[in-house]
Amino acid sequence: MISIRKAVCGVMAAGALTMGVGGVAYAEHGPQPPGSVPKPPSVGLRRDLKQDVETEITKRRCERAADRLAKVRALVGKAEARLAKLQAALAKAQAEGRTELVKKIQKRIDGLARRRDKAVDLISRVRARCTTP
Repeated sequence: MISIRKAVCGVMAAGALTMGVGGVAYAEHGPQPPGSVPKPPSVGLRRDLKQDVETEITKRRCERAADRLAKVRALVGKAEARLAKLQAALAKAQAEGRTELVKKIQKRIDGLARRRDKAVDLISRVRARCTTP
């Protein structure tokens, strides 16, 4: 069983810790004049800070996009070279009358053209957002 002395010491220790933390919080904010309400930072200051943060984020995104844009342009070049080869193969298959092969080649051409168009669209969106060449 807990003795009265131990219970009283426990309550006093808890009270001292509570007052110690409260005292630190009070000292951090300092005394407020009676009846005053602390004012938040002005709206203009917050708006300027938000614009600065957005500008910095946009700058970082554009830097990363510029690095990746060269890779995307290379992929577009490779896709166009592959499309030229597939167009030649399609013409040859059509001349030989191989309808099943024509369907397969046309399906590949459609998929590759769709991917190339997405890459070109990505390049144009990056150019619109960022001032990268």
